[in-house]
Amino acid sequence: MKTPSSLLSANPHALLLGLSMLCQIGWSEGLPEPNLVLYGMIRNTAAYNARITSGTLIWRFRRQDTGRTITLTNTLGNVSGQFSYLLLVPCETVLSGASVSSNSLELLPSSLTYDRSQVTLDGLQVSFATPGQAATSLAARNRGVIERVDLLINAPCQDSDGLGLCDWWEDLYFGGIGHRPGDDEDGDGMTNLQEFIAGTDPNDPNSVFHFIKYSRQPQGGFEVQWNSAEGRSYTLLRSATLLPGSFSIIRSNIAGTPPMNSFLDTNTPSSGPLFYNLFIQP
Repeated sequence: MKTPSSLLSANPHALLLGLSMLCQIGWSEGLPEPNLVLYGMIRNTAAYNARITSGTLIWRFRRQDTGRTITLTNTLGNVSGQFSYLLLVPCETVLSGASVSSNSLELLPSSLTYDRSQVTLDGLQVSFATPGQAATSLAARNRGVIERVDLLINAPCQDSDGLGLCDWWEDLYFGGIGHRPGDDEDGDGMTNLQEFIAGTDPNDPNSVFHFIKYSRQPQGGFEVQWNSAEGRSYTLLRSATLLPGSFSIIRSNIAGTPPMNSFLDTNTPSSGPLFYNLFIQP
């Protein structure tokens, strides 16, 4: 016996005839298409760009030429241990004489522009890490697109237990609040507060903010490497003496490239000791 798919493959005109009949009898909704898939990180600029994994995201998509708007709600999570959300946006192709479902984007042969800049997280406005992604153009040929869209929010820390750590961070790593900033849960020498600032895992003794390697290079200069985290920026300082006040900044605003950053300091003396210090920028 032929399966439904083999029947369609054998007789594609039957599918076209079926669609034609649906249009003639007044099919009330559009033809469902694969979802537009959005995913990404949401980082809190008020907390060292830490990744947020809890809260309710409300996202509005407005068709610019008609103003028609759909609203989608999404609960954040720790998606694949890397991201904050995964949003499936329903899409439908508009059939002749029909309208799309109330919660779906319309797809036409020609591109439609959608303003998707109105995003809130627990009632707070969210901005786009890449501002140009606040609007998007979609057409029938774009069905099933998968797109990474990272977001930013400036959200004050909620500290329900008053101990000094943000609730969402404690929930993420410990499953609940009640942990003190000065505790060292994994025994790696970094306190919970230091782990929070550094973007490291307070339950993993191998997740530590420290220098990994430093060596003079044959081609000249001195290379330093350190463990880094997503969303963090670093300031690197150098001294030849370790005397108080002797450290000077050699580079600031070094973006994190996890799991490791590497910096080649080319303006170094040919001999003598060198000492480096590293700070995480607020």
